Amino acid sequence: MESLGLAGYRSVFDTWPAPASLLDLDLVIVDSNEAHQRSLGRSREEMVGRRTFDLFPDPDGLGEAGPLGVSMRTALRTGRPHRMPLLRYPIEHGGTLVERWWSVVNTPLLGADGRPVGILNTLDDLTELMAERESSRMARAVAEDLRRQSERLSGDLRARHQDLREVRQAEARASRRLAALAEVALELGGAETVDGLTGIVLRGLAVLGADGAAVGVINEEGTSLRLHLTDSLGADAQRMYSTLALHEELPATVAARTGRPVLIPDRAAGTTFSAAMTEGYATFGREAWAALPLHVGERVLGSITVSWESPQDFAVGEVELLTAFAAQCAQALDRLLQRQDRTVSGHDQPADVRGPATQACLTPPVQPDHLQIAVRYVPAGARGAGRWGLV
Repeated sequence: MESLGLAGYRSVFDTWPAPASLLDLDLVIVDSNEAHQRSLGRSREEMVGRRTFDLFPDPDGLGEAGPLGVSMRTALRTGRPHRMPLLRYPIEHGGTLVERWWSVVNTPLLGADGRPVGILNTLDDLTELMAERESSRMARAVAEDLRRQSERLSGDLRARHQDLREVRQAEARASRRLAALAEVALELGGAETVDGLTGIVLRGLAVLGADGAAVGVINEEGTSLRLHLTDSLGADAQRMYSTLALHEELPATVAARTGRPVLIPDRAAGTTFSAAMTEGYATFGREAWAALPLHVGERVLGSITVSWESPQDFAVGEVELLTAFAAQCAQALDRLLQRQDRTVSGHDQPADVRGPATQACLTPPVQPDHLQIAVRYVPAGARGAGRWGLV
């Protein structure tokens, strides 16, 4: 210690509260105070005379080239104290490396000539502080995570509430539509003409926002489609599209020809559908179209076509409603066509009041005293339907 010129330091050094050690120019430990020994868990005898990095290896295996060694050499080279940034430097304790954090200051000890003769290495163990900081950081991270989860849950709840409200609104709309369509379905059976049927169709599909409709009937030869259009589609449309060749590429004819629905959600889809449809937009002025086949069993009678002034999404529920309504229309149209066939053939009366065979089965009328009763049957003809009458 004489070479260090630190006579009388012993009593002061040992009672100094901060962990400290003295190193020579080769970084060999020359002395260690009691606080230093307690902090590192080593006795003075275990440390004195040992090179610092042999006794306490650099955690990254860099030895003196590590941050601590560089700091010590910097202090010796410059002759000024060097304070290190917060240093993570595990030490061995009980045969196990223990995580430790330190605040380190390396102060050069100068000789009489002003040149460094050693280093005073002082430590401040900040492990507990770092543990508290890490715990606080983790607590903040947990709190932040909980906050984000809470926000996500709140957002999910709001979204689900909105979804539930939309589902309920959709169910309410569907119920209203079904009720309205059920009422219209009852009217279909009373339709006397295809034009009348077409008007009922439009009233029914108004619940879906439709503003135009047409019922098409395939002719006997299966070559054309006779369209009955509502007045809302305009006189030009009624004149130009009253009869269509079945091979034309329009929604009404394609649905009738193929037996499959045709859904056109907007004008862009319509102009892509066919050149004929592109021309149709100029006449009809409608954006969206739906055409569904009218079939009874395997027989396709024609098609029902519906139009909207604005684009449509054609949700699954709406398509199902259209399909169900088309099935009702097909039954009504089938009854109309059968009735027309009977009228044209002169067989529009029930079998029990038609023809000579029926009259032959009639018994003579009862003849009360002083009264003669005669009846006769007037067959269907120019005078209208067949009927019984008094003579």
